[in-house]
Amino acid sequence: MVDYTLEDNELTEKPGDLRAQVVNVTPYTQNDIVDRVLNIGAGLTRSDVVSVLEAEKQVIGRNVASLPHYGFGVCA
Repeated sequence: MVDYTLEDNELTEKPGDLRAQVVNVTPYTQNDIVDRVLNIGAGLTRSDVVSVLEAEKQVIGRNVASLPHYGFGVCA
């Protein structure tokens, strides 16, 4: 869950432009996500969901690792 407030956007000169400012982020573990998927009743097993999430992490990690880093620290 992400809570936010709307604040004036100083990046534009247009009056009334707003931006969202995150004020609270609730972290979820992989187990929390697996539990939520299982609660949907999609007909998947816990190991099905865990396998897909692990594969997703590998694919994302490979894609991030192949990006030019421009001096920023990126963990793959």
